[in-house]
Amino acid sequence: MPRRRMIDPDFWDDSRVKALSVPERLFLVGMISHADDKGRLLADPAYLRSKIFPYDDFTLEEIKTMRDHIIEANPNVQLYINNGEEYIAFRKWTRYQKPSHPQPSKLPEPPKLQEAVQEQNQEPVQEQDQPQTRTIPSQVRSGQSSLGKVRLGKVRAVQEDFTEFLHSEKDLTDFVTTTLTEYMPRGPTQVMPVIQKLWLQAGREMSKDVFQVVYSSLQKYPIPVLAKSLVKAVKYSPGKTKPANYIQTVFKEQMKEYEKERPP
Repeated sequence: MPRRRMIDPDFWDDSRVKALSVPERLFLVGMISHADDKGRLLADPAYLRSKIFPYDDFTLEEIKTMRDHIIEANPNVQLYINNGEEYIAFRKWTRYQKPSHPQPSKLPEPPKLQEAVQEQNQEPVQEQDQPQTRTIPSQVRSGQSSLGKVRLGKVRAVQEDFTEFLHSEKDLTDFVTTTLTEYMPRGPTQVMPVIQKLWLQAGREMSKDVFQVVYSSLQKYPIPVLAKSLVKAVKYSPGKTKPANYIQTVFKEQMKEYEKERPP
């Protein structure tokens, strides 16, 4: 049985929700309500009608039409078939719900998710042809950085897309947290191209000084602090403050907040 779900207020600001009719918006909320802790549910029109519209007289064809329009309008909602049965999966489920103790799904995994796991485990990292050289901190002593040019080699082709989350600070922070959790074990040189893409898609220019500050902070702060700080850095103007100084201040402020929230 699905758990109780909460709908974030930012949900209603999503342009893909605005594109839906009123019944379709209710339909989407109903699908979120009845999805399991992995964001999966049966897609059969009869099942959906019985769960979401039990008191209405929508035909099965109308239910199917609304379902398909929601899927067409929102790429996060995926329809897939397993052994002749139709299912729905929310690709970025944590954008909608974050169960504290998620239960395993009893429904089959979407094929594309299975392929992604296989690619991550079996295939080499995609690379671009052009090497890149950056100036980054190689070590820090007594408050002074010893800088050296480090050749990062071929830059990984970053697949993550931050654009759909830029309208919401909360959603963007959640997505950046998830992305950093995935990339941090690979090391700073693998994380920086991802952060550079965040800057680019947010319409910000990452100067050499900002690059150095961010790079040196990757192993200094925990992921929650990094995520909140990076998002604030791209969403808010530093004003007259130099961008590098601004982001340093943001890192320190978020670290203080993080320490306050940690249990004693």
